Amino acid sequence: EAAARKKPSMAPYIQRVHAPPLSVFVHPGLEIKDGRGGERGIFVKHDIPCGEVLVRVPSRSLFTLDTLLEDDNAALRTVVSGELREDDALSIALLYERFEHSSETPSKWAPHMKMLPTGRLLNAINLSPTALQCIQGSSLYALSCRQKQQVISDYEELNALPLMVGDTRLSGYVWWSVENYRWALTMIHSRFISISTQPGAPPRKAMAPFFDLFNHSCATPPALTHCFVAGGRA
Repeated sequence: EAAARKKPSMAPYIQRVHAPPLSVFVHPGLEIKDGRGGERGIFVKHDIPCGEVLVRVPSRSLFTLDTLLEDDNAALRTVVSGELREDDALSIALLYERFEHSSETPSKWAPHMKMLPTGRLLNAINLSPTALQCIQGSSLYALSCRQKQQVISDYEELNALPLMVGDTRLSGYVWWSVENYRWALTMIHSRFISISTQPGAPPRKAMAPFFDLFNHSCATPPALTHCFVAGGRA
């Protein structure tokens, strides 16, 4: 992520996600900085007792198909309430937020959207031809080739649909490209969590502002859990 883009200052970002309308609680013992190798992550300023809440994100501030419907975004209503696969609907919504909504009339997620990396990230669907050649014959090679082809196939399928985003057909937007679709899927695969917000309901994929910045060290794995708390609490 460090090589993907120039990283903005973290302190104003924390202030923006903490303020309404996102209203994300961040434990004062946390900070965002670059670790060894330049990767950005969340670090503790001092020891924090076991069991303390580190981050609390109100349900309305989660980026999910449900909250997009609740916000009554007319341009995305057909996308998020239709028959599309969850990943596809979320990908289109992410791209709309990044290229359309955030530039004209910023949504409540705009402060966090600006923090998302925009360059090529290292995962199976983003491996370069040179990298693939180095791992040829491995299971990762087969996985990457299969996922890369699936992305192209799914993109072409979406491109052929008469799907409207606002008053424009999806295929008519300049930002609708296989590269940007791949970026959106990467965000979903690497930053979203699955969480149930209703008893008995299937889990929804959700982007939780600030929470999705958490990384981990293999040397000292943390005991980190997340859950949804009902009853009007975040």
